[in-house]
Amino acid sequence: MPGVATASEGTFDAHVALAAQGAQTMPAPQLDYRVVARDTVAQAGPASELATGQRAAGALKDFQWERSSAGQPTVFQLLINATTTTHEDSASIAAGEERYYRMSLEAEGVEGIARTEAVLGYRRLAPTVATNAQSALTHNSAILHGELLNAGKAAATEVGFCWGTSPDEVLASSDCGVAAIAPSAGAFSLTATSLEPNTVYYFRARALSAGPIVYGETVEFRTHVAAPTNLQATTNRSDGVNLTWNASPGASNYVIYLQSGQELGSTAGTTYLHSTNNGGTIVPGVIRASLGTFLDKIALSVTPATGVPAPAQQFYVVALNGANVPSPQSDLATGQRTVGTISRQWQHKAEEEPDNFSEISTTTELVLDHSPTTGASGSRNYYRVRYQAPGATSEALTNVAAGYQAVAGDAAKHFWVPNGTVNAMARGTDTLYLGGEFDYVGPYTGAIIRLDSSGQRVAGWPEINGVVHAVVSDGAGGWIIGGLFSEVGGFSRQNLARIRNDGSVDIAWKLPVNGAVHALLIHNNLIYAGGSFNVVGLQQRNGLAAFNTNGTLTTWNPSVYTTEPGGGRAAVLALEAIGNTIYVGGGFDDAQGAGNDLPVFARANIAAFDTSGALQPENPGIVGTVHAIKALTSSSIAVGGSFTTAGGQARQNFAVFNANLVLQAFNPSFAKGIFAIATTVDRIYIGGAFNQVTINGTTSTRENIAAFSRDASPVLLESWKPNIQGTVHVIAPYADQILVGGDFTAIVVGATMYNRNRLVALSQSTAEPTFWNPGAGHTVHALARDGSQVLAAGRFNSVGGQTRKNLAALAVSESLITPNSFEGELLDWNHPTNGPVYALQYQGGAQQVLFVGGQFTQISGSPRTNLAAFSTTGLRPWSPSVNGSVLALALHPSQSTLYLGGLFTQVQGQARGKLAALSSTTSNAVSLQTWAPSLEPASGAAAYALYANANDVYIGGSFSSISLSTGVAITKANLIAVGHNNVVTSLTPTPNGPVWAIVPSGTNILIGGNFTNLGTSPKNYFARFDTTGGVPDGFGPSANQPVHAIARGTSVTYLGGAFSTLATLTRNRIGRIDASGGVETWNPDIGTGAFEPVLDLLAGPDYIYTGGAFTRTGRTSHSGFSALYP
Repeated sequence: MPGVATASEGTFDAHVALAAQGAQTMPAPQLDYRVVARDTVAQAGPASELATGQRAAGALKDFQWERSSAGQPTVFQLLINATTTTHEDSASIAAGEERYYRMSLEAEGVEGIARTEAVLGYRRLAPTVATNAQSALTHNSAILHGELLNAGKAAATEVGFCWGTSPDEVLASSDCGVAAIAPSAGAFSLTATSLEPNTVYYFRARALSAGPIVYGETVEFRTHVAAPTNLQATTNRSDGVNLTWNASPGASNYVIYLQSGQELGSTAGTTYLHSTNNGGTIVPGVIRASLGTFLDKIALSVTPATGVPAPAQQFYVVALNGANVPSPQSDLATGQRTVGTISRQWQHKAEEEPDNFSEISTTTELVLDHSPTTGASGSRNYYRVRYQAPGATSEALTNVAAGYQAVAGDAAKHFWVPNGTVNAMARGTDTLYLGGEFDYVGPYTGAIIRLDSSGQRVAGWPEINGVVHAVVSDGAGGWIIGGLFSEVGGFSRQNLARIRNDGSVDIAWKLPVNGAVHALLIHNNLIYAGGSFNVVGLQQRNGLAAFNTNGTLTTWNPSVYTTEPGGGRAAVLALEAIGNTIYVGGGFDDAQGAGNDLPVFARANIAAFDTSGALQPENPGIVGTVHAIKALTSSSIAVGGSFTTAGGQARQNFAVFNANLVLQAFNPSFAKGIFAIATTVDRIYIGGAFNQVTINGTTSTRENIAAFSRDASPVLLESWKPNIQGTVHVIAPYADQILVGGDFTAIVVGATMYNRNRLVALSQSTAEPTFWNPGAGHTVHALARDGSQVLAAGRFNSVGGQTRKNLAALAVSESLITPNSFEGELLDWNHPTNGPVYALQYQGGAQQVLFVGGQFTQISGSPRTNLAAFSTTGLRPWSPSVNGSVLALALHPSQSTLYLGGLFTQVQGQARGKLAALSSTTSNAVSLQTWAPSLEPASGAAAYALYANANDVYIGGSFSSISLSTGVAITKANLIAVGHNNVVTSLTPTPNGPVWAIVPSGTNILIGGNFTNLGTSPKNYFARFDTTGGVPDGFGPSANQPVHAIARGTSVTYLGGAFSTLATLTRNRIGRIDASGGVETWNPDIGTGAFEPVLDLLAGPDYIYTGGAFTRTGRTSHSGFSALYP
């Protein structure tokens, strides 16, 4: 048996070690033998017994190694001198080249040659590696790269790297790491960590196998510098964002970046100011300018500006080493540039156009008093504030505010105003008393106001000098207002204006309208206006117009007419929209689609147009005026007004149409007109001037407001039943409340009465008024929500006042002014009368009594018949009985006797013909005096004016004769002087019409009234005569209408009445003449016609107090009363 051969596989570099073992000889198989003898003729005899025998093998010999000639065990060649059981084959065969080996051998006694199995053998082939460049280099790590080019025939057991800070360290393999175990050929890598920053390192790849370690070439690299640490960015500097960080050892430079990767700059230090980023912005304040509040200045104020920092930015820093190799980026730091200190420059110009402002002050104060040196006295001036800041991208400008100084004749705006006629005034020591026909007195505000959730006025809303009928949010941060006015916040605006949400007037928004705007609607980002106009923005628009939110007029141009085109202006009072249809209601007869060349169609008081202006074909017709339209669903509208027929059927002031203006079945009937319709999710609210609602044959009491369910079959809600004591003009849902505006003074719910002047918030659940109670002086036409605040607008000129019925008292002395009040403010003195007050007389000195005359039966709930008296402690028990109106009061110079004149025929039950005299002492007893002239004729005479001097009582009125208590009758018309002794001694002229005013002037008497002659002397409504001869002179101007009031000032005389000219000079209802009788330039310009006369004048030390029936004073809407600068 040949045994087993072995050959080394890569164990040795120089040879292949061969070995054979286990060869042995084996004897031949045993054989049984026997012998048979044969004779000569080959006949066999019997066989012998068997004998077993076996050939033995001899010793092994002739060992010989054989080697294949290629890598396949097929062809072998003898190895020379390879005849032992072990052998080292050192033949020049390449390392790793595979050959097969076997051994052949012989043995004595054995035939043939035996061979071992062929085995594989080869010389060792060592692995080879290459060192490649590192990657992902940082300040403390690097990824080392190598490649196992071949694993060798003695396979590599692991690959890795050795590295160090010098080539010697690498050769010494002082720091090595394993990249892979039992690798195969290919790339391998290892991350070396804990390296020192900015340090040169050397590394080489290595491979381990059964043989010696093999290495690649040595490669050199330098670590980066470390990332900067503790990066900080400022948020409080206006010159930029200042960055600081801790130094990176070995860094030669630093580069600063935004998080986006944008490079900002570099520095060798550890701080950097980024000053070129976008700056912050300045949010300007809102500037206000006084409008005629002060005679000597325009008071300016501005709310503080605020700085908005630049947007926050994130930064990082990278360090560079000497080779400009960057470090990793630092952590991010967030910085922000502030605006810094905001400087304020006040600017001024004298004209609205052009934009040529000049600087007037750089004060840091929020207020400034300015006295213009250019322009006419009292003319408008325009102001703004320019803001600059070091950290702001650009300057900022406030709104432009208009302001003007008050001039002589302007109304003092800090005086509170009544909401009706003032017939008489009297000045006490510290008090100005007003008497007339009014029920409210409040601060002057103009016709629009902003109210907070508690009902308090929000300051800063512009003053409007007329009536506001409609308010709508434009959806762009502003409010569009429409009405009948000429000035908004000091800017000329004709009936239409835009107010920004901060209360400033949008000066770029100008769209003048030549008639009243009654309705506004915003729909699909367009604003629709309806009213009584035919020109808007210098273009023809007949009752209807549409404009963009920037104030540019659109081409939408349908028309409504009261007659054929050109025959008159229509009145559009209501607008509503559903989809592309605009519904129009009001007072008109015809309508025309957009385009003057289109035909005109009959449309009685209601019409529909699409958004292109085309007239829709539906023509239901309403007999009467439409005041309100409200969409109930996406396919139906409710219409309210003052009408009896709609769509050809009976409808009492209310009707419902579908979207095509087809009349619907729902048919509640209202006793009187409807002015407001509003809806909530589940209710329909209707307001107007009605007191009954009839539905399905059942009539229910509803005072001016009613609520229906909002569903397919609306029903009148019995659980919601407030009684509003006056007309409702507007309803606006607000949270869980219903805001109501109109012309009412009280609300009754159940048995409880709540005083509410023209504004109220009603609970939707209980109908009871909430605490919200701002109070308005006159009609509220519009309400609009602004978050938690409410805009109210209308015919009023005051909001925030108090109820005062026909009598009121204003503070006119510092001694009565509390820290929270001011001159002209309403005092707590509150004594309502149940009828008009026509005359007031104050008794000074020790008495300090106010006498009140009029047409009433109660004062402060106490019985008083047309005459009463107040002392400093209140209403006196003194209570004369006068059976007719008291129109005039006068005191004897001794203050002991009160003279009264009017329309009465009895005093204290005794006959008195329009004239009487009472003791004016402090006694509570009524003492009727014997002075008792009687004016004739008894049925038509009246005493309108009285003046008492030491000798006589001058009586002016409407009479033809007078009878004295002595029995003497004197034919004397309209003016006479009767002595305190009932004797006529002084002469007076005879006017040919009533005398309404008598005032002394030195030794003369001034009279005014409705006369054109004094005897034979022409005197138009005003005259002067002397007290001795009663002869009129040529003093004073002629007026073109009656003079009702005269007041004497220092060397001047004030006239008030119904006139519009004095001596051919325009002087509307009031004027002043000098000592020679010439008309002065003083010209307050009061009222709008003869039916708005000045009825009383009182010249005080600082003001000329004016009372009357007027609705306008100069360029303000002071009505009924004004305190004029002399």
